[in-house]
Amino acid sequence: MTLIEVILSLLVATVGMGGMIQGYILAAKRVDWTVKSAAAQASAINGYERTMAATWTVNSLNLSDQLVAGNFPPQPVQLAVADTGSAPATATNFTTITQFTTTPPLRLVRVDCIWRTQGKVYTNSMMAFRAPSM
Repeated sequence: MTLIEVILSLLVATVGMGGMIQGYILAAKRVDWTVKSAAAQASAINGYERTMAATWTVNSLNLSDQLVAGNFPPQPVQLAVADTGSAPATATNFTTITQFTTTPPLRLVRVDCIWRTQGKVYTNSMMAFRAPSM
């Protein structure tokens, strides 16, 4: 073998190894984002379930309304992700409650879970309508 063939084969091997390392790094970043996004969506759903537990009754005998935005202030949460030894993943849930119709009474409940990873901010949302108990 000549020296040129050896140098070229080392160059090809180096480029191949560099590509594999870059692929591994990209895959690790995507896994991190996916895990945090799934945990943020679970947090948004959990925030929505809190609003479902609030009493909102409309009938002639009993009138109770705990489904108001003041009862659901912004809530910092720790995302349920595996411990990687780095800082814990945190987020904030914001709950918005909007009167959609009055007849029939219907409210739009939206919970936004805002979180950050890799220097960017993301939002996962849960939105649904809620009617009172009769």
